[in-house]
Amino acid sequence: MLFVTLITLYQGDNPHDLDCYVALFETWGFLRCADAQYEEGFLKIALYADNRSFQHVAKQLRDGTWSSKAGRLHDLRHHELEALHPAGIMRNARPTVFMKKHDDGNDPQDLELRGLIVVEQSP
Repeated sequence: MLFVTLITLYQGDNPHDLDCYVALFETWGFLRCADAQYEEGFLKIALYADNRSFQHVAKQLRDGTWSSKAGRLHDLRHHELEALHPAGIMRNARPTVFMKKHDDGNDPQDLELRGLIVVEQSP
């Protein structure tokens, strides 16, 4: 489903075009927002990019922490979006676009809240 949707939205020379991914998440009800600040009643995502090329997406959990899938590595839970950079996971990509949608309660987060490796940002 994700691949087919991306192919439908893709119209440029870069298959990792950030705007294509923004359009994809808009089809799922997300809208751009100003920042990553936690807002009760909303689900937020942060799209990481390197030079407008999509690299990663992190999802904010209901407790305000973030969840990331690190390829074949374990899923990660982190308190700050920037925590992935010093951990070596997102070397050049930075959180670039923030999006949110109303939380209807249908997004199960039990495993993400209790079963992930926590990445702490060094002071």
